[in-house]
Amino acid sequence: MTGAGQYPHKITFRRPVQTPDGIGGQTLTWTDVLTTWAAIWPLKTRENIEARQVEHEIVVQIHCRWRPGINATMRIYNHRRNKTYTIRGLHSFNEYNRTLMIEAVETD
Repeated sequence: MTGAGQYPHKITFRRPVQTPDGIGGQTLTWTDVLTTWAAIWPLKTRENIEARQVEHEIVVQIHCRWRPGINATMRIYNHRRNKTYTIRGLHSFNEYNRTLMIEAVETD
């Protein structure tokens, strides 16, 4: 059993939505689906230098209570740090549908 204090970060799952842009095309927007509490740990960072540009990649692991409907097409917004994460993969811890384990990459 997990207590509320183990999940100190307020997060929101957001799903992609194509909306008309008014000139015949579409724009990708993100719609809030679910707000919950989670624990977030940094897993690794990577720096890539190409064409005189430095790219930083920060990979995190996120644990929250399992919720149906969460999938890898969604993004996660961390209210505490004002950061957005792109989901790389997710699965139910021990397959009991109690804890959702997510690997994600911090986006700008």
